[in-house]
Amino acid sequence: AQAVRIVHHMMDQECSKLPQYVKIDLPSLERLSKMIIQGLYSTFLGEINIDGCISEPNYEYFHPVKATGLALVLGKEAGLSKHQLSNLAKASLLQNIGYTLLPREVISSLKAEDDEKSPEFRQHPQLGYEILAKEKDLDPEVAVGVWHHHERWAGTGFPRGLKGDNISIFGRIISIASTFHALVSCRHGQKPFSPPE
Repeated sequence: AQAVRIVHHMMDQECSKLPQYVKIDLPSLERLSKMIIQGLYSTFLGEINIDGCISEPNYEYFHPVKATGLALVLGKEAGLSKHQLSNLAKASLLQNIGYTLLPREVISSLKAEDDEKSPEFRQHPQLGYEILAKEKDLDPEVAVGVWHHHERWAGTGFPRGLKGDNISIFGRIISIASTFHALVSCRHGQKPFSPPE
C-alpha cells in the first residue's frame, strides 16, 4: 500500500508537465526500491503474491508495484546483483512514467486489447526514457529498462521493434513481469486469467 501511494503521488504530481519540467523524487524511489528488495530477501520466494489487480480504476498505480515484485524475483533468479536489483526495481516502478505526458483520457479509456494499438500509448516508453535520461543521479540502465519494457524477443514490440539480445536485460525482465501481471488483472475490457491459465 505504501508503494502504491508513492507511485500514485509521483505520477499525479507530474501530470501534464512538459518533459523538461518533470522531476522524479529520487530519494523516495530509492527508499521504495530498497524496501521491496528487503522484503524479497526476507520472504520465502514461493510466497510472493502473484495475484492480479482487482481494482480497475487504480490499475495504473498498482500495476508497476505488483510487476516490480515479480521482476525482482526474476532478476534474483537471473543472478543480478543487489545493485542491479535496486536499478531494476526503479525501472519497473517507473515503467509507465511516460503516461504523465499523455492526455489523461488516453490512458483511462483504453481497453486492454487496444492499448498496444494506440499510437499515443505506444509513445509512453520513449517519453519515459526522455524523462529519466535527464536525471543525472539515476543510473542510465534504469532509463533504458523503461524504454525497452514493451519490446518483444521476436521484434514485435515497440517503440523501436528491437529483437533478442538487443533488448536490455531490464527491459526483458520487466516485459515478462508486466505482461504476467496484466494477464491476471481485472482491466478495462478484460476479465483476469488465473495464474495457471
